[in-house]
Amino acid sequence: MNMVKKRTRSSYGRRVARKKYDITVVRRVVLWVIGLTIATVVVGVVVCLVWSNERVTKAKLDAMAKDYYEGYIYENLISGAMSQDEINKTMERYEGWGFAPVNLRQLLSYDEQKNGKGAEFVKNYCDENDTSVKYYPEVPYDKKSYRLEYKYVCEW
Repeated sequence: MNMVKKRTRSSYGRRVARKKYDITVVRRVVLWVIGLTIATVVVGVVVCLVWSNERVTKAKLDAMAKDYYEGYIYENLISGAMSQDEINKTMERYEGWGFAPVNLRQLLSYDEQKNGKGAEFVKNYCDENDTSVKYYPEVPYDKKSYRLEYKYVCEW
């Protein structure tokens, strides 16, 4: 007697199906690994573009400069008792050539509590004495009507 078990089509088909299933699982795992790798690289590139030291430093310096003009220069130059004509006359003198440049050291010392975290970040990249901001008042000469001109001496 022959003890070899004869293969039937149904038993052979199940083995092939199982092998196909195993291959598809391996393919899926490989595709997931490749997909996650690509996604990680893309996220890394986007984060580098968005979170560049230059962009963050400029944004923090801009916030400090605006706060300095609105809270210090404008408030000290324009007293509450001045009429609009007096304000216009005072500011017209500075419109063309601007106020004296304010260096980073002055901005940092103006309001350390408010700009504490930003100040430390800016200090790490920019020279405190050579980095400066120049303010130009613009019509209608209110607190928010001005133009900024920056001189960056920074290492990004």
